Amino acid sequence: MNGDVKTFDGAFWKHIGHVVQNGFRAFGLSLTRGALAGTPVSGPHATYYRKLAWASASFAFFADLAMGSLGGMLKRKEKITGRFADVLSWMYLATATLKHFEQAGRPKEQEPFMHWALQHAFAEMQEAFDGLFANMKVPGLTWLFRAVIGPWSRFNAIGQAPSDTLGHEIARAIQEKDGARTWLTDGIYVPESTDEALGKLEHAFRLSRDAYHVGQTIKDAVRDGRLPKRRPHQLLDKALEQGVITQDEYELVYEADAARERYIQVDEFELDAYRENRMLPGSPAGRGALASDMTSDVPTHAEADVDPDVDVSVEDAGDGAAGAPSKPEKA
Repeated sequence: MNGDVKTFDGAFWKHIGHVVQNGFRAFGLSLTRGALAGTPVSGPHATYYRKLAWASASFAFFADLAMGSLGGMLKRKEKITGRFADVLSWMYLATATLKHFEQAGRPKEQEPFMHWALQHAFAEMQEAFDGLFANMKVPGLTWLFRAVIGPWSRFNAIGQAPSDTLGHEIARAIQEKDGARTWLTDGIYVPESTDEALGKLEHAFRLSRDAYHVGQTIKDAVRDGRLPKRRPHQLLDKALEQGVITQDEYELVYEADAARERYIQVDEFELDAYRENRMLPGSPAGRGALASDMTSDVPTHAEADVDPDVDVSVEDAGDGAAGAPSKPEKA
């Protein structure tokens, strides 16, 4: 109601109390690295629920602080609002990851992927928070962000990037024929035909995985002294002759190599064809209805209204051919 100061004061001070409560909660969760927060689950992902509560409390407090101190100016501080948006977006993605892992029944084979995704999400949140503390200017409190909150945030980081060891584990799982590749692409169209680019890639991948054990067999033969020390692909003929590999395995290796070679091919052109079809400013070639005749309206040097007594060299014209800008006329 208009002029209802009492109701306004009640709502205002409730909001102030909420901000203060968020501040104390964020401070406590930061000191304990989220240990004070409850978690609805147990298991390998429970710690991420606590970290999410920590990130949420910090986000809420600093967002209120920015709004209260900057007011309408906040919408013009696009880098500041962008970093708040980054934190919010990564919290959403972390929540979605936890929900998916829980609803899938916490499958053991998905644990490394869950850990990688969440560690990456919290590392991105940390980067956004660091950017906020380094650049947000709050009247009277800017020094606190620079000298206390920022260094503490970097020392007590909410997240760090996933380790290379975890990344290697995931990479190995993705390169297997079944398992991770199956559930990661669930519901995604994966063509079987090699006439389509993705189908050609999958075909080359399957052949490569089938041929992988052939190389391992040759390496074992080298270690046992049955074959000389050379690269496996250099020993294929000798391995076949000595019965280390079968004829089918020999042909499989060459078939996999051919499939990989076909997939990595790119379009190529003869030099003359390139010169005929190269893109010219104002006159795109080979685009049908998009073709332009703009260059036909541009007068040539002979047709232009040029004073025949004035010598204009290429350098003076400043067309970029000689790498020099136009020169001003001397008085």
